[in-house]
Amino acid sequence: LGDVYKRQDKLRLLEEEKKLVLIYLSAHPLDDYYMELTYGCNANCENVDEKTEMGAELTLGGIVTDTMTRTTKRGQPFGKVTVEDFSGKHEFVFFGRDYETIFPRLQLGKAVYIKGKVQGKMFNPVDPELKVTEVQSLDSLKGSVANNLEIFIDRNVADKELFDFLATLEVTPESRAGELYLSIYDEERNQAIKVHSRKKIPLDKALIDRLESMAVRYKVFS
Repeated sequence: LGDVYKRQDKLRLLEEEKKLVLIYLSAHPLDDYYMELTYGCNANCENVDEKTEMGAELTLGGIVTDTMTRTTKRGQPFGKVTVEDFSGKHEFVFFGRDYETIFPRLQLGKAVYIKGKVQGKMFNPVDPELKVTEVQSLDSLKGSVANNLEIFIDRNVADKELFDFLATLEVTPESRAGELYLSIYDEERNQAIKVHSRKKIPLDKALIDRLESMAVRYKVFS
C-alpha cells in the first residue's frame, strides 16, 4: 500500500503541474513503467477505441486516475474508471458481474495492466468495445518483457559518442537491468556479426530517449 500512496501523492503533484501548464514538465507518473507500456502492450488509451476487430485480444496499462459508482434506472450499481497512460485517458464502464469482480481491482492511484477482448456492447451488440477480462498490477510485467537491447552499428562509421555513452551506463539496485547486444554490420560486403556484451545495462526510458536523440538504430525484445 505504501507504493500506492506514494504514487497517488506523486500523481497529485504532477496533475497540479499539468493543470498549470497543460502538460507534465518535471516527470510523468508512468516513467518507471515506460518499457512495460511501450513493449508489453498492443494498445493504449488513445487508440483502444480504434481497435474494432471483433474477437481481438488487447492489452494496455496505465494509472487509475478516477473511479466512481453510479446507479442504473433499475437501481443496479455500476462503476466507471478512468485510466491514463502516455497517450491520454480512457474511461471503462462495468456492469453486473464485471462490476463485482473487475471494478474493485481498479483502485485509484494504482498502476494497472489490463487484458481484454473486443466484443459488442451490452446494449448494442454491433458496436464494438473492449471488454476487460483481467486486471493485474503493472509491476507484474517487470522482468517478463523488454529484457534485451540490440544496437546496430555500421563498422565503417566510427561512433565515438555512442561508445562513450555505453561505457557510462551502470546498473544500480533500482535499475531495470537488461542484456546488451551489438550487431556490427558491413553493408558493402553484406556481412554482420552479433556480439553479446557481458555488461548489463539499465533498460529504461532515459536510455531509449538518449538513443533516439543520437539517431541510433536499435531493437528492444524479450
